[in-house]
Amino acid sequence: MDWISPRPNEVATGPTELIGREPEIQQLRLFVSRITQGAGQVLLLSGDPGVGKTSLLDLAAAIATDSGIRLLRATGSQFEADISFAALHQLLRPCLVELPHLSPLAARALNVALCLGEGPPPPQLLVATAVLELLQQVAKEQPLLLIVDDLPWLDRASTGRWDEAQRLVDEGLQLCDTHGYGLLTWPGRLTAALLAAARGDLAKATDTATDMDAWATPRRAGIIGAYASHIRGLTALGQGDFETAFGNAAAISPPGVFAPYAPHALWVFLDLVEAAIHTGRRAEAAAHVAAARDGRLDRLSPRLRLIVLAGEAITEPRTGTDPQTLEQMITEPGHDRWPFDLARIQLSYGSHLRRSKRTTDARRHLAAAAETFRRLGATPWAARADRELRATGVTVAAAATGLASLTPQQRQIALLAAAGHTNKEIAARLFLSPRTVSTHLYQVFPKLGITSRAALRDALADTPPD
Repeated sequence: MDWISPRPNEVATGPTELIGREPEIQQLRLFVSRITQGAGQVLLLSGDPGVGKTSLLDLAAAIATDSGIRLLRATGSQFEADISFAALHQLLRPCLVELPHLSPLAARALNVALCLGEGPPPPQLLVATAVLELLQQVAKEQPLLLIVDDLPWLDRASTGRWDEAQRLVDEGLQLCDTHGYGLLTWPGRLTAALLAAARGDLAKATDTATDMDAWATPRRAGIIGAYASHIRGLTALGQGDFETAFGNAAAISPPGVFAPYAPHALWVFLDLVEAAIHTGRRAEAAAHVAAARDGRLDRLSPRLRLIVLAGEAITEPRTGTDPQTLEQMITEPGHDRWPFDLARIQLSYGSHLRRSKRTTDARRHLAAAAETFRRLGATPWAARADRELRATGVTVAAAATGLASLTPQQRQIALLAAAGHTNKEIAARLFLSPRTVSTHLYQVFPKLGITSRAALRDALADTPPD
């Protein structure tokens, strides 16, 4: 995948007057030319608000139309980000007349997903397959270009909706098993293991990493090996084992280097910097932050910009970024879309402030981090934040655990599940949907310190029935 980063000192103008944008325009023309020759292409435009990304997209659309390419376009919207398939409906609306030409299964899935018909919600993987089938049908007549503006408002994968993420992973793994797509299970297992690591289920996380290594090593599947290192690194960070965390992050890409063909290095950037600082490797941390700046990682997305700024703040506090810049970025609207990342940054920065004797500021960031980690169910990370808070002189009350931490409805659902009732039976008894019951159970498991439905009976053994 290629990308273009519009330069921030250039003024955005209309698509017919893009002054000083010759390199980007040339790349767009080359991109469109490849499409007309039948090549599949992906191009990412990134940059800060107001630098002209939409103008470049408008130009790409005009070039494509003039070249005889059919255009489908959608724009992400903050106000529609939680509406299922809102952007997909916008993108596919001009070609919905092709639905009758799809297989019955695909047509039915899209009809339901886009609210054009009635039926049970189709699995996400089936919807994705149906979209691909539709686009292939449309592209039979002429080349096709999809343009999506404001992409972050379409992506909710990192928004802290962990229970929903786990359900989708389970659904995807089941479909992979049903259809024999063994290779495609690894990204899903990675997501599940990272969730387990964040929530403190060390056994599940490390077992998955071991399975990945056992499969990847004889096949020399480097990306799966990187998955395993990511899982072990995040698990170690949650436990405060910074030496192990550093070793695993460095195995993906060494300090000061973003190795070619190692895209996972972007995901463990903060892991490496934080672990290096805590193990006295300040030179390695500074080299990695410098490499990020040289590679302009902060231009790729708002999330990466926030993470690079945080790395600078804790690595080179006197010569790096202005602390006020990071403070403003932390409170900037929209950054709460990545609550776990934001809380990790506040934990690292708060810890740095405490060591710098800025106790009041440290307490503010550490308290916010602890609150977010508890809301997410990231138990080991909440414990780390609490330890840092205590070091500033704040008395931190022990968080409620076990039954005391359950809401009345969660307790009722847990007792019924422990008695052997299915989600459907529990839903009927409590006048809820089965999906709501499933959500509550996923929230109950980490509170009770268990990881499966089978463990509920023992966890609730001494609980009197309602």
